[in-house]
Amino acid sequence: MSLLDKATGNFWIDNGLVMLHQVLRGGNLPEDVNSVVQRIVQRIYVETGKTAEYLDSQTQQIKTYKKRNWKEPIGLFISVVDQVPKQKVGDKEYYTRPPEPRIAIQPAGNQRCDFCGEKGKVVSAKLYLFPFVIDPNKFANFYSHARRGLKMCARCAVAGFAAFESWLWRRQGKTFHFFLFHTDLDRLHALHNSLIAQIQLSESTSGGNFEAPFFGEYPFENLFALLLRLFEWLHHREPEGELDPILAELTGACPVAGNPIVIYAISGIDSGKSFSMRALNQFDRFQPFYRLYKSWLEGLAGLSATPPHQALIQVFRQFQHRRQQSTETLWREQICRAILQQADPAPTVERFLYEVSTDTRKPAVYGTREVLHIYLREVMKMDEKLLNILSGFGYHLGSQAADKQEMGLLYALRNAKNLDQFMEVLNQIQFTLGLTINPELLRVEPGERIAGAPWNRVKTLLAIHAMNAYLRKQQGSTTTEGGEQ
Repeated sequence: MSLLDKATGNFWIDNGLVMLHQVLRGGNLPEDVNSVVQRIVQRIYVETGKTAEYLDSQTQQIKTYKKRNWKEPIGLFISVVDQVPKQKVGDKEYYTRPPEPRIAIQPAGNQRCDFCGEKGKVVSAKLYLFPFVIDPNKFANFYSHARRGLKMCARCAVAGFAAFESWLWRRQGKTFHFFLFHTDLDRLHALHNSLIAQIQLSESTSGGNFEAPFFGEYPFENLFALLLRLFEWLHHREPEGELDPILAELTGACPVAGNPIVIYAISGIDSGKSFSMRALNQFDRFQPFYRLYKSWLEGLAGLSATPPHQALIQVFRQFQHRRQQSTETLWREQICRAILQQADPAPTVERFLYEVSTDTRKPAVYGTREVLHIYLREVMKMDEKLLNILSGFGYHLGSQAADKQEMGLLYALRNAKNLDQFMEVLNQIQFTLGLTINPELLRVEPGERIAGAPWNRVKTLLAIHAMNAYLRKQQGSTTTEGGEQ
């Protein structure tokens, strides 16, 4: 039976089966599974570039060997130690041979595998066989319902060990983010060959094994960065018809031909001795998000000399702030989370402008308005006419407030807690700055809606455009009327 004939339904083991299929070049798993384990060890236990010395027990000579270690960050999940004897020469102790990892799978008994359901010889799940499920008394982050610990057949155990080569990952300080795709085995195999292997770096860096347009310690911003990297790669190849069916499915060009493709995003920290999981998220809305991505590129095309994809990256990269010795990216995390969950990102944009941009005195980068408006129009179904009214009036409001040093009015607008307070601020703006309020903004509908939108969303967008225009005027930049970014 081919390794790809029977899926387990578990994202880690199924990815391992795909990797194992590659290691064995499509062959079957031999009866001596430890010969395969050692082949995998040779792929992921690599030279570090450093050397050390050992005492050859046969010749009694001190020799040099090349030090090896697990590829980062696999070492977080493998705590197997080789107990190498030592011998003292003079005042120094030496290993009597170079250390080697002692990993072996020794199935025994007759129980049912908790992953594939086959009954036979099994092993208890270890951290290096499945990083997110071992003895629940030691690590209860995942599958903690398995009080007895999970059992694995030889096939699933070797696949679990092979799965370390299947992930995409990023690191920020002590925080790690791991990404694994999942679908039917044959489709997962095609996806690895056509996409995942294409964006993996040939040599991992300390920051990860794929290039990310931005990074931080939070889960959703890193998932968002991965999607932008994937979509950039797909978009470059889509016009030339270079996409395999599995990739065309991601873009929406082909119908889904099996179980949906899902990304499992796992985040956690290096606790010093092991990985401590903090979050597990899933994403499967590739087609609508890819359409949104293309709409963003179209909206940003021609806006400046910056290529649209790069301009899009700059819009999201801006939502961070340097504080003392670290860079805080919580605003970007909240914006990315809102977009990935099809919620409203505008309140976080407002908070960033009023809490950070007023300190740095930097307006939003060009393209921010387009990215926000396209999302609100296509996902939140806001009326484009209302969006344009808010953009234009916000520009006039912010510019006039800057000329007359009336920033307090903008904070009063931002801090309006209910519809009555919002209307009072609009009235104050009218008399203090001499601006005429567009009648659409005064037309209150049932449910405290204005022109079909919740009043607080209208208030938030007006506050965003006004403060941005204020900052741009203070900066001394020029912009066309109603065209603040």
